[in-house]
Amino acid sequence: MDSLYILTSSIFFLWIIRNIFYWVWVWQKNDYNTASFITNLKNEIVIRNIYEHLLFFYKLILLSLFFYVVKADNFLIYYQQLISLAFFFQFFIVLKEIYKNELKKPTLTFRNIFIITFSLLNTFLVFSIPLVDRFLWLLILDFTLVPFIGFFVFLISFPLEIYIDIRTEKALKKIKNHKSLLTIIVLGNYGVRETKKSLIHILGIEYKILKLRESEITVLGIANALSRKLTSEIDMVITGIKANNQDEIGRISRMLSPKIIIITGINNEKLYANQLVNSLPQNGIALFNGRDKNAYWLYQTTRKNKAIYNYLTFPADITINRGNNHSIIAYNINQKSNNIAFNVILNDKSMHLIVNKLKEHKIEYILPAIYIANYLGIKNAIIKKRLLGW
Repeated sequence: MDSLYILTSSIFFLWIIRNIFYWVWVWQKNDYNTASFITNLKNEIVIRNIYEHLLFFYKLILLSLFFYVVKADNFLIYYQQLISLAFFFQFFIVLKEIYKNELKKPTLTFRNIFIITFSLLNTFLVFSIPLVDRFLWLLILDFTLVPFIGFFVFLISFPLEIYIDIRTEKALKKIKNHKSLLTIIVLGNYGVRETKKSLIHILGIEYKILKLRESEITVLGIANALSRKLTSEIDMVITGIKANNQDEIGRISRMLSPKIIIITGINNEKLYANQLVNSLPQNGIALFNGRDKNAYWLYQTTRKNKAIYNYLTFPADITINRGNNHSIIAYNINQKSNNIAFNVILNDKSMHLIVNKLKEHKIEYILPAIYIANYLGIKNAIIKKRLLGW
């Protein structure tokens, strides 16, 4: 039975490591917000497949059977084998996720490293002092992992908030000393990364841009990046943020004081996005995705300087957009094997563009960059050349 326990406990730790990474990834995805995490948890339960549901109930039954088994020693060995079987099933789940490259891994920020490290240490410590049957103890640790991870999420939150405030103040001072710095925020539930990439590609020909890595797209990440990388040579900061965290949006907005805002597409976070748009200064401008109903609603309701971007499938529709000096509309789209050609109406003038290795549905990601480049005075010939070399 010792050999079975050694094998089972080895599989247990493999499963625990997988689960720690998974749940920290879920916390990170929900910006460490408890309400968002609980909502996500409910959704996770709904979308689980039948095998995962059966495995969960199988382990739950094993847990409840212990009080019966403890009175009947003859059944204990079979009970332990049934627990081992549960972990063997979980072992195959991990193998499948590795094979299909479906393992969820959080970004290794300071917060996540702290949570992962202490969750592992806590598991090792509690594992070494079993209070009941060794096999049952593995099952109990498996069930209690999520609350323990939640505890360490809250444990790091308070000191981290103080540290974030200190770093944010330092970043704010740097930005205030950089009078000519242009800041752009891309907000949305989708298309943020692609839109940001096109901005950097097109505007980078004329401006020196501070590029933020994906792991830096948080209040702390942006503050640290600005503190370390912002110099007098930098002309522009471009960052993207998700639309599902009101506090994060507000804090990043106050820190960066954006002059240009792009709303790519949002779900039910219209108020959060509106809060960001309303933070624009008098000379700022907001761009809205005309293909997204919520972004379009914001475009119609805001009184800030604004523009809309869209692409049309039918060339005849372009007539309704002529005369609108606050829009960029793509039309006459011709998709080829290695490039795409289309016209845009920009400031009531037409321009023909060719972009290499681009699909039709991704046109909306480059339109904001074309509009802003024109808005900032970059010549159309330079924009065309930059797009051709995409």
